[in-house]
Amino acid sequence: MLRHRSAANYVQTTMAAAGNRVNLLILDACRNAPTFIRSLFRGEMTLPPGLGFMETTSGSLIAYAASLGGVALDGTGRNSPYVESLMDWIQKPNLSINKVLRGVRNEVVNKTNGKQSPGYSDKLNEDFYFSISR
Repeated sequence: MLRHRSAANYVQTTMAAAGNRVNLLILDACRNAPTFIRSLFRGEMTLPPGLGFMETTSGSLIAYAASLGGVALDGTGRNSPYVESLMDWIQKPNLSINKVLRGVRNEVVNKTNGKQSPGYSDKLNEDFYFSISR
């Protein structure tokens, strides 16, 4: 939805202004246009846009739960298939964010029988790790 995209752009702009070396934005949201809805004001059919492509700023990575035009499934438990996989993969030591997100994508595609395919846009200037074993 446009409102969600504006909020995501605001978060990304705020993070960039903070001057951090690494900024991560992880979005568990559909990226398709939902079904037609009727405008309450005019009674006409409208099609709100889904969460489309967002330009990533230098030093940032945006992770999406679904591919462009795709659906992010809710799942049957407390968390979505994307969040379940992400929570598991970020705890694995010595994996860069890119390896984590590739693992998440492969796992989600398998869990959902290909109905959901996460992706990401990367303009990081250095490697980032959630967990490093010492």
